[in-house]
Amino acid sequence: MKEKLSIELQEKLNEFLDFKEEGLLQLKKALSFEEFSYNQSEINEVQSFYEKNMNQKTRCLIYIGEALISNANGRWSIGKLKKDEAYGYPIILDYGKNGKDNPRICPNVWLNKLEKKTLRNPLSVLIEYCKN
Repeated sequence: MKEKLSIELQEKLNEFLDFKEEGLLQLKKALSFEEFSYNQSEINEVQSFYEKNMNQKTRCLIYIGEALISNANGRWSIGKLKKDEAYGYPIILDYGKNGKDNPRICPNVWLNKLEKKTLRNPLSVLIEYCKN
């Protein structure tokens, strides 16, 4: 289901989606991976990589979103609520068993918490939890 977005947010989402594959390719090269499996071990490896390479935020948030979609379904969108910390950032909607009843997930917010050391669980655990 496609939600209504302002022209500005739709353009921002389109730019992100257009860059997504290139960003994943660049991350694969940086990690010397042939393909992504999106398993827990690999997610942990990407988290460790990010903790040492925080300048790779966009590529890592793409990976986190794709890992979530691969493990728990869902789809990319963009935060559209101005008071939400995810406003203007790529988000994942309709994931897990409850789909539309689940709140949005913003990989950027998760990475911000990781940077501040306030993320309570490893990314692999959070993604695993999203399956339910």
